[in-house]
Amino acid sequence: MGRVRLNDEAKVGRSVFAIRPEHIRIQKEETENSLAGVVQSCLFRGEAFALQVRLGNVTTRARLPMLFAHGERVFVQLPAEHLFEVAQ
Repeated sequence: MGRVRLNDEAKVGRSVFAIRPEHIRIQKEETENSLAGVVQSCLFRGEAFALQVRLGNVTTRARLPMLFAHGERVFVQLPAEHLFEVAQ
């Protein structure tokens, strides 16, 4: 899917990582640990917007305080400090 920079050099290689939706950041510019995607949906859920973003053949979810438009091209940032390994 892509490459990310990790805080723990011992985990470098091919692994599967997970992140909670509230730790995902959606931005309009590319940054470190970001993957290009397209907003599939953006729904207001009380105090935040629930987004679904398509990253190639995978869809990810995020909760944010701001609105993005359906079809908008964005970058999904995965902060290294919030990634945890689930499989190697």
